[in-house]
Amino acid sequence: MTDVPALKTERVRIEKWREDNLDKVGTAEFRRSTLVHRLLIDLIERGGGSSEERAYVMREMTAIHEGKRDGETAGR
Repeated sequence: MTDVPALKTERVRIEKWREDNLDKVGTAEFRRSTLVHRLLIDLIERGGGSSEERAYVMREMTAIHEGKRDGETAGR
């Protein structure tokens, strides 16, 4: 079972970072934060998601953190 309150806490942390770093709009860092934020919102809306959804999110977040996804390279 996924800890939905922990997902919400992380979402709030990312939202705060984004608000504090509006000067970075358009950068790869900001695009990555957008991707992570969207993944978290989707999982939260699904009550933590299924095991397959969580596995997908983990793969995507790993790719984001490794610099393989930045909002421009997603899907390549």
